[in-house]
Amino acid sequence: MGMPGLLAEPLSLATIVAVLIVLTVLPVAAQPTAARPDAARPDAARPIAARPIQPVRFTILHTGDLHSCLAGMGPDGYFDPAGGPGDPVRGHYARLAHLIRAVRAEKAAATEPVLLFDAGDAEYGTLFHIVTPSATSTMAPEWQFFEDLGYDAIGMGNHSFEGTEPGLLKALEKAASLSIRVPLLASNLQFLPGSEPFRAWRYDHLEPAPSTRFRRFLLRDLPTGTGSGSLRVGIFGLVGPNAARLCLANRQTLAFTGYNDATGKAEPAALHERAAEMVQELRQAYGAHVVVALFHGGAPEDAELAAAVPGIDVIIAGHTHQAYFQQAGPTIITQTGWGGSNLGRLDLEWTPGHLALRNEGKTLVPVDASVPADSATLAFVEACRTEVDRLLAPATLTYATPIFELDRDLPKARWPANLAGTFVATRLRDEINRRLTPPVDAYLTTYGLIRSELLTVGGRPTRYQYSDVFKISPLGFDPWGRPGAPVVTFWLTRAEFATLLEAMVVFAGHTPAYEAVFSDNVAWNVRGWGIPFYNKVTGLTLHGQTLEQGPALVHLAANEFFARNLKRIRTLTYGMAAVEPRDASGTPLPALAPSGLPPEPELLAESLRRLASETATR
Repeated sequence: MGMPGLLAEPLSLATIVAVLIVLTVLPVAAQPTAARPDAARPDAARPIAARPIQPVRFTILHTGDLHSCLAGMGPDGYFDPAGGPGDPVRGHYARLAHLIRAVRAEKAAATEPVLLFDAGDAEYGTLFHIVTPSATSTMAPEWQFFEDLGYDAIGMGNHSFEGTEPGLLKALEKAASLSIRVPLLASNLQFLPGSEPFRAWRYDHLEPAPSTRFRRFLLRDLPTGTGSGSLRVGIFGLVGPNAARLCLANRQTLAFTGYNDATGKAEPAALHERAAEMVQELRQAYGAHVVVALFHGGAPEDAELAAAVPGIDVIIAGHTHQAYFQQAGPTIITQTGWGGSNLGRLDLEWTPGHLALRNEGKTLVPVDASVPADSATLAFVEACRTEVDRLLAPATLTYATPIFELDRDLPKARWPANLAGTFVATRLRDEINRRLTPPVDAYLTTYGLIRSELLTVGGRPTRYQYSDVFKISPLGFDPWGRPGAPVVTFWLTRAEFATLLEAMVVFAGHTPAYEAVFSDNVAWNVRGWGIPFYNKVTGLTLHGQTLEQGPALVHLAANEFFARNLKRIRTLTYGMAAVEPRDASGTPLPALAPSGLPPEPELLAESLRRLASETATR
């Protein structure tokens, strides 16, 4: 008898039809029903700018998905402020600062204005992200960087909620205490019942706000240098449906037009309608000559937005961590990748009815060892690192604690080639089983929760310290405020285990972040012709055996963020699949209890230290 999937009996025609209906609506939602964001029009309209009578040249610089990568991406111990061939680090706040200031100086000499934007997800991804939410620290590194560099506006992202809603409030409060005023554009943000603490952070006026606030849009009047009027640029910000979906578990009183939290469905038509309203308002009510959207959505949502909403000149995209420039009709679409690995640069020329790019082929500027480090920003990053160590105390792990030496590349890739993911999940399983009884059968995470790959420098053995290991699995805080997601354990029936994998295979087809990553004792294949939620998965084994040959209940460990989403599978599949975390007796758990284990990155670091010790004694 074959291993049962979602159902033990053959599928009826009616069931097959139901599955096809679910698949039809999974990636795209029904027509819009979401309410407009709860924000009033500004109470004072700025006079419409006089149209320039000759071409106007200006530059847009942009970043996105910086994810608290103050020290860049790459083994941190190899960063060299002077650069050089031995430095593999991409990004770094000090290098970004040098490039931004250099472009500003270049353009000032040519009397050309410069605008600077960020497309969201500035926070959460390295040890530096523990500083801003801390009640005992007066620093807010990401926000201070934006203020120091003079960003004109920043967008929201799904990781704005990584510290949950109280964490976002704390960030806004700290930004205000530091006199940070960079506008936070959130044009499709909805304030639901219970959102009163956030309503105080809306700002519905055209004048500069006293501190960083939620704003629907921003106007920038650029001088032409001829005294013949100014060029008005209108900027608004959106969070796309996929990003809204990924932060759903961390927000309760805030929502985004374009994603229906109750049904778990994207509503792109509602998002496009909202964007069209913003374009119309900026152009007709406020006389914007150029319209820029900061869109935390990325491909393909950005191209869909450009196609559906005429009148957006530039889309500064984020979220998907890709680096690209493309032209969709008259609309420029660009994204810089992530971690500050590139600085986006658009040298533009406006003439009535047309916006032209002047630096074709040079819109993404690599931020690598060839870029000098700005000395003031470098000193700021070092001060932030000292603050990180203070906040980590009295833990034995510090920012620069040596962990292990990597002797081979372990890239992050899609299944079945995700060597980094399998390695991390296996080390976590083994470390948990040194500490817990009974042992877990497997560790489960996702492609999206493995945030970094493990690569050597030039193919040589490479030192990894705790800051590097933390980047692999950085998200969340445990109930005691320690950085990193809590680890929980639970049991599933054999049928539920198979169903979970079936569901994750289907979800991953639409959103790669949901792709399953297991420790090395779980194996499976995927049929190209299989029926989703039923028999797409084949050859599923655990410990080298079919599930039927193993125990009736499968003992799993996962981080708490992933586990909290298990019960949403029923809603997301319209009841076609369901998973119920259980205790050792098979009784459904009303809630997942703390395991008493250290947070995920600490567990991983201890496992890798043990691996290094074992390797050294062989």
